[in-house]
Amino acid sequence: KLDVPDSFKEGLAKRRIKAEEEEFQELIKRSEEALKLSDELTKKFNESKSFSTEDTRKIERIEKLIKKIRKDLGAENDDEDEKEITPSSLSATLTIIKEKSASLLAEIKKTGRFSISVVAVESSNAILKLVRMLRFNKK
Repeated sequence: KLDVPDSFKEGLAKRRIKAEEEEFQELIKRSEEALKLSDELTKKFNESKSFSTEDTRKIERIEKLIKKIRKDLGAENDDEDEKEITPSSLSATLTIIKEKSASLLAEIKKTGRFSISVVAVESSNAILKLVRMLRFNKK
């Protein structure tokens, strides 16, 4: 067995901790971006009652962000036994996405980088389902 110097082990540990901290900050940034985009979409849709090409890109961006967040949280699939969300309108769908995005961000900040939050995973699952509904059913 090789004897690794303590200074080398400490250096590796410090780099690992720094990488974990950076990953956690990225997770927060993604969550903040998803919330910002959902807020913009909600406001825009409530004003115009339609989606522009830019809005469609924002919907796709939210989906991509949430998929990455779910992966970082360690979630495996989004078809878990969860109560079905059936919003009554596109406006209601956007409002729920915005609320769930805010909940997701708060939960991620609250739990920190050392734990996985079931609430955060459930929120990300709900957002993903709603965004897919929007993407495939928007008029």
